[in-house]
Amino acid sequence: MGKANRIDRKAMRRMSPLARQLILALRSDPSLSNEALAMMFGISVGRVEAALVEALKRLIEADREPDPIWRRLWPW
Repeated sequence: MGKANRIDRKAMRRMSPLARQLILALRSDPSLSNEALAMMFGISVGRVEAALVEALKRLIEADREPDPIWRRLWPW
């Protein structure tokens, strides 16, 4: 498994359920607007934006964390 996949999985586990659902919806259709996501999930545009900011923070945090020592010693 590549580093990008590990980062995605780690970040997804740390996201709120709403943020995770929004990210998965955007992965399936990247052309969705915040307004469309808000209508799909029955929430406000502000809540969509806040959840997406949280999701991006979790992705950045996961990317910045160093790999555990065992992964550096045994990279497979």
